[in-house]
Amino acid sequence: MYYILDTRSFMEDKFVFDIDEFKRFANKKTDASAIQALRELCAFHIIAKTITFRVYWVNKNVFLDEKEMEFLKKRLKTRRKI
Repeated sequence: MYYILDTRSFMEDKFVFDIDEFKRFANKKTDASAIQALRELCAFHIIAKTITFRVYWVNKNVFLDEKEMEFLKKRLKTRRKI
């Protein structure tokens, strides 16, 4: 989620996911851990797959609604502790 904020991808309808850039940003070592992070974003309806490889829809409403952002931040923190 913070990667999307940092790259300002939430300003667009779609974004191209650069796995190497994401791994550097999130300090991930493997493609598998980066792909797991993508799955989490999809599970929380922050992004959604398109039919094009590594291109995702962005749910702008998540980033524009302050209450939803707070909920997601808390939810992601709770999930990481489990």
